[in-house]
Amino acid sequence: MSFAGEHTRKVVLQKRMVAQDPDSGQKTEQWGQDRSLYAEFWDRHARQGQADGQIITIQDTRCKVRYMPQLDRAVDNQAEVNNRIIDGDVVWHITSIVPEGRRKYQLMTLERKDDN
Repeated sequence: MSFAGEHTRKVVLQKRMVAQDPDSGQKTEQWGQDRSLYAEFWDRHARQGQADGQIITIQDTRCKVRYMPQLDRAVDNQAEVNNRIIDGDVVWHITSIVPEGRRKYQLMTLERKDDN
């Protein structure tokens, strides 16, 4: 599926999977590819913060994709999104998903932390 016009950036949607080791009982988190999709991005702003005593840069952006019902269900009871977007080498963590336009598309707020 491809878009004419605004949805011209091909990205990969990944889904969080939690597996439990049968021997140790420890849970491990892995990310697996869910699907490829086309999106439109708007850069918003960047800010600086601190994490573990280091100064990091946090970049926020917005993204619009065609409506996918499974993304409405991607937020679990702890309000944690179980998907992320990969755009080339950049990993965007989804912080919110809002359906718009009578289920024509979804707006996502994305966040990237640069802690190098």
